[in-house]
Amino acid sequence: MSIRYQPSIKNLSRYLYFILFFFIHGSVMAQKGSDLGEGSVKISMFYVPAADTARMDTTNRAFMKFHYFIFHHKVLRRDASDGIEITKSANTKPLNKSDSNISITTSLSAHMVIPSYVIDWDKKTISTFFLKNGKSCISEDSVQTYTQDFFYRLMAMASTSTAQILIDTAHAQPVIVCGIKCIKANYLHSSQSGWHQFIYFKKDLNFISPLNGLLNNKFPFPVISIDMEVKGDAKEPNKITGVMRGQITEIDTKKQNPLLFELPPNTLILKNVPYSEMYKNN
Repeated sequence: MSIRYQPSIKNLSRYLYFILFFFIHGSVMAQKGSDLGEGSVKISMFYVPAADTARMDTTNRAFMKFHYFIFHHKVLRRDASDGIEITKSANTKPLNKSDSNISITTSLSAHMVIPSYVIDWDKKTISTFFLKNGKSCISEDSVQTYTQDFFYRLMAMASTSTAQILIDTAHAQPVIVCGIKCIKANYLHSSQSGWHQFIYFKKDLNFISPLNGLLNNKFPFPVISIDMEVKGDAKEPNKITGVMRGQITEIDTKKQNPLLFELPPNTLILKNVPYSEMYKNN
């Protein structure tokens, strides 16, 4: 009988945090004011144990999902399980068919049921919506210190010489991801022990891929999928225990409604509220 180490979702999130720490160590903030483009994208994070990495079958292995709506200098994260409700006083309409649970009108009086947030890329801040004693509140944090978001935290950082990345496209292969023809190649990051696969699209999307931060924003094409090794358990902290894959699963280049990215007026804004406090007794 054999026992396979299967980390919990909590542990996987912790591993992902440490992986991204090594990806951004020795880095500085990216240039302020970059236009992120426009559209929406869904990203899934998968974990494959070391014993199964030869096949890298990610079926039923997603442990975390991200759904981003992007509008130039603003980003809204709303995961499918969260749901957002914005109630207005007049002329309320669904934003579109796929977002029937989002209502937008010209007069804003917000009621939000979300662990969801808006990123202001110019200010490099994240505003998270939550309820406190039944009242709508916002917690404002720095993108660089906000541990609940991995990808835009990385994109807000630009690599220095501390982290080195090599790209091998000499053995690239064509693949289809999200219904588009992409290219599979390999990269070597100085924080990892070997070459790992990534997939990119050799044309511009309408928006910057959130996964490009994992290559320090220096790769010129949109990254669609990328693998990262996971090291360590209680007994052998340097042992590779598996591979995490961040992969875009859906791309939508439709125009976004600007009202979706505006913060509700007359809402109490607090600084750096811990998640444990945001959802306490709510």
